[in-house]
Amino acid sequence: MLKRTPYEFILWKALIMTTQGSMARCTVPDVLLTYELCMERMQRKHLDKRPLSPRQSDELMMKLFHNCVLFMRQSGHFDQMFALLKLVLNLNLKNDNLKCLSACEENEAPLIEYEELVLRSGMPMHEIWTRVERLRQSYNFLPYSEMVANPRDWQRCIEPMQVSPFLFPMKCVESGMQLLLLVMQMMKLPFVRTDCLAERLCSRIDQIGDSEAIETLLVEMGDRFTYSLPRHSSGLDYSTAVIQMAKQLATSPTFMSHAIGHELYVDCIAQTLLACSDGLQDSSQRLVFLLLYIRFERLRLTMLKIGGQLKAEQCVQARQRLRDLLMRPANKEITCLYTEMAITEYETAPNNENVERSSKILNIILGTSPDYQDTQMVQALVVRVELLLAQEKRTEALHLLKCLALGKSPSSRPDEIIATPDELVQCSTRLLDAALAAMREQAGGAVDPMPLCDYFAPNRVVLLLRTHCLMLCLLNEVDKAFELLDRLLAEPHFALEPKELERTRCRFLREQVRELQLLLVFHIPSRHNTLGRRLRTVLEPALVEFPRNMAFLHRWSELWTLPWYKLRSRLIQCKVGILSVLHLIIAAHMRFSQYFSRRGDVEEDVQSAQQNQRLLQYNRSLNIFETFLPTNPHRSAEEADQYWILRRNSLYWRLYLRCLSTEQTSFERSKRCLLMALDECPWDKSLYMEGITSVPQETSNMQDIMIEKEVRIFALPDELSVLRDANQKNISKY
Repeated sequence: MLKRTPYEFILWKALIMTTQGSMARCTVPDVLLTYELCMERMQRKHLDKRPLSPRQSDELMMKLFHNCVLFMRQSGHFDQMFALLKLVLNLNLKNDNLKCLSACEENEAPLIEYEELVLRSGMPMHEIWTRVERLRQSYNFLPYSEMVANPRDWQRCIEPMQVSPFLFPMKCVESGMQLLLLVMQMMKLPFVRTDCLAERLCSRIDQIGDSEAIETLLVEMGDRFTYSLPRHSSGLDYSTAVIQMAKQLATSPTFMSHAIGHELYVDCIAQTLLACSDGLQDSSQRLVFLLLYIRFERLRLTMLKIGGQLKAEQCVQARQRLRDLLMRPANKEITCLYTEMAITEYETAPNNENVERSSKILNIILGTSPDYQDTQMVQALVVRVELLLAQEKRTEALHLLKCLALGKSPSSRPDEIIATPDELVQCSTRLLDAALAAMREQAGGAVDPMPLCDYFAPNRVVLLLRTHCLMLCLLNEVDKAFELLDRLLAEPHFALEPKELERTRCRFLREQVRELQLLLVFHIPSRHNTLGRRLRTVLEPALVEFPRNMAFLHRWSELWTLPWYKLRSRLIQCKVGILSVLHLIIAAHMRFSQYFSRRGDVEEDVQSAQQNQRLLQYNRSLNIFETFLPTNPHRSAEEADQYWILRRNSLYWRLYLRCLSTEQTSFERSKRCLLMALDECPWDKSLYMEGITSVPQETSNMQDIMIEKEVRIFALPDELSVLRDANQKNISKY
């Protein structure tokens, strides 16, 4: 059929899925060849009778590129993947200094010492192999920059010509930015927090193409939707549960601090972000990568703080890196970078000293005569207000909002600002109305989708809307704030699916309004038992409209008073694939953790009660996975639809295997699950590694299949056997 109609994408898509998703036909070279042929044909689709527009063509090529790179990552061919990503950056940036994406033998030196320790450990051979394989994957993921005379691993010698068939030029200028952000996504950088951004960036071909990177759950630790709520802290909360899960499921290479060799990958991501910012000429595009760099620093420090591992020395080093960045001539005048640094100081503060440092930075930004026409200046004021609210300094927060409404300096004394509450609201309303009018005028003539840079840059309408609503809250007029937001949601410019206006802009504004509604719920003076009801009222419509918003999923998972079946059904109806399952598991874990923390001191037979609760938790976790399987005769239509996406995601199967790896489950049942998983994801290396851990008696069979499928293996079993025997002989001599 493809010989008759060579430019028909539906046929190419079917060929990709039946090659990559079939245990009988899937080998890495065959799948990559299919991608290569498909991308070549789609690039020449303008020769077809039904040609695509330039934007449609770029979207199609981006989907294929995304899935191709994702396939390389999942099959363990990191050297090919990074060689391709380096080629993309070289072609799209005016910066050829990309040494961060090439191997450096000095950085890989510790690997040999770690391998020696594992080989001398005396562990079973399958344990030695899995540990050495993960070690080498953590250190040897980058390709050699040039041909090496005597390489330790010849597969890392990759020339640009070997990966160039998977890359084609974009036809639209704006597609270049999307391609660069896609590169950072493939490097497991978590920065997609909103549903609108996920819709623009997270491409996949039907069932195949869902990301297996657990690191995406960590995005809120680097970019919260509001800073008016208490900071992250260690304890039985959502952040702790997410980090525990991420540590268990993260595959090397990863930036997570528990993994050996993570420093190498952290440096790779950070230097790539800086290379992107240095190589771009457009100031708004440069700003995006600078923001991502600062948020990546904040994310790592916040994780260490939650885990109780943050040291003063690490804070000092991170602060110096950020100062060096801000001292560059091109960055000195960018206000929002200083605001991000202030947020980093506050979020990672182990004591009040860092909180004061954060306040000092923001006070310097606002200065004596701030320009409120500057959106970045308004953002600094909003952040200052929210940080004051988080510290329960409502009077100081209201003073800053008064200064904004009346156009006064924040350094003014409270007795110098004389205005009644009604006058303050009127002044704030005039500011907001002017911003809304400018937005409506601009949106009326917009035809092209919203630029990707605008998803990261501060938005004047959103900021002024936030200040106005926070002022109404502090003046005890929360109902008026909710009425205003409800009126805006009914307008065409905030519609979910606008008929005449450009779609992406309207959806972006609507999602921001939904987040603002969520923020206001936490500032309503009410008893704790009514908070859950108010949250549910706001979150249900928000999740229906924006199911991939991480803030909404987070807060829904924390509804302790909501019956489990209602929480579960809403997450399943979101139809967001693995995100639904992950938040179901997190919610179940937090509920049982809460039970132990509350009942542990009053239960007479504590050990028996905890054992019963663990059994209930095990059954609930098992039910989460088995409810989607075709073997479940009672599964709903929504669950069946979810399974078509979940079955191609190795995270689902790895979690299922871990759930079965208990004393209540036989090896035979785990083996059946493993075979079902490999039949659905025969290309995924992490699944084979998980299978060897869960069903160790199948180690040799798993290794044979990996070799047959040409999944990347860094440590050959025969090689390790020889090395172990040599080490044992050396030990016996001494």
